[in-house]
Amino acid sequence: MKDSLRRIAFPWFAILAGVIGLALQSWLLSSAGNRGLLPSPHIATSVCLLLLAATLEVCLLAVLKFPPTGEYAELFPRSPIAAAGTAIAAIGMLISAFSMPATGILKLLTPITGILAGIALLVTAYYRFKGLQPNCLFHSAVAVFFIIRTMACCQSWGSEPQLQTYLFPLLAALLLLIASYYRAELDVMSKSSRWYIFFSQGALMCCLSSGAHSQGLFYLSAALWLASDYFVLIPARQE
Repeated sequence: MKDSLRRIAFPWFAILAGVIGLALQSWLLSSAGNRGLLPSPHIATSVCLLLLAATLEVCLLAVLKFPPTGEYAELFPRSPIAAAGTAIAAIGMLISAFSMPATGILKLLTPITGILAGIALLVTAYYRFKGLQPNCLFHSAVAVFFIIRTMACCQSWGSEPQLQTYLFPLLAALLLLIASYYRAELDVMSKSSRWYIFFSQGALMCCLSSGAHSQGLFYLSAALWLASDYFVLIPARQE
């Protein structure tokens, strides 16, 4: 019964919080003044941070009390839904890699790592469709791209005078990076997915909230990937 309740709670809690966050962030961005500055402090930012804190707290309590454990085939069974979500995220990565306003060496590294990550995620989508365990290098390539992409984003965010203008895209980028790291770890040691669930659910909420910002389609495609991945995640019952 408790396991069933947990499956109902996730990823719906993060999705609901993310949809509310998307509406709030849209309101925030539309409230910019004549000079392009946002009212500070803005209630939308405060509420979004409270929603993120609630999402992380609920996820943390759930994964600590009911640790999802099992072999890879149990944690990530064959799923056309997850495969489709993964493929859409791969396309989003490829588009993002060529549309990032990077400068210097990042202008070269962003498309290169983006292409590698996109191809790796497309291969991973095939593995999800077949129910096979991918090599950890695939999700590691995704993590590397997220590192380079975050650095490129920071170049453009550095010119923004207000943190709340890019706060949730920044949080989404960081949580995506950490979640992809733990996803790669599961490809090597598929015993417990607790920390992948924790960070991916936080990333899901932030990605949905970032849909109104620049590169919004990338964040929404990443949110679809995270949501579809969890929809078919079947944690083994705790002994």
